[in-house]
Amino acid sequence: MNKNEMIKQIEQNVYFVHVFFRHFLKPPHLFIKKLNMLNISPSEIQMLFLVMDNGRCTMTELSRAMHIPKSNVTSIVAKLIELDCVERIYDPNDRRRIYVDITKTGKALLRKGQEGFEKAMADMIKNYPDEQITRLSKILEMMREMLEADPEYTGKRQR
Repeated sequence: MNKNEMIKQIEQNVYFVHVFFRHFLKPPHLFIKKLNMLNISPSEIQMLFLVMDNGRCTMTELSRAMHIPKSNVTSIVAKLIELDCVERIYDPNDRRRIYVDITKTGKALLRKGQEGFEKAMADMIKNYPDEQITRLSKILEMMREMLEADPEYTGKRQR
């Protein structure tokens, strides 16, 4: 297979990365079961990751990043405040400007969810041959490197 054919194959298969994660991030998979036990929705988890990755965010920034109306952001933030996962911080120079920041409780909850996701992935791949696991690991590492090399990537999550 020449380089152009390989690139075409990658273009066709990259869609399945998204499908893969969507499939495993819905019931009845372990990750979602663990989140449900924590009484938190996927949208709330997404917002927590956004705030953790990007630091303190405005409601407008969250709305744009999640592609949802500000009214939805407001209700998600209210739920996360109720759970002590985020806090509202008012700009001392402009009280109309409200920031959202993650709390220690929010970070701990994300760690629990991440552990559940990692366990679900480990359980899923443990029966594959070592060579396939090694290949998958290298591919995921390449994807992470590509993401980090993109100047528009703003994620700051550390492992």
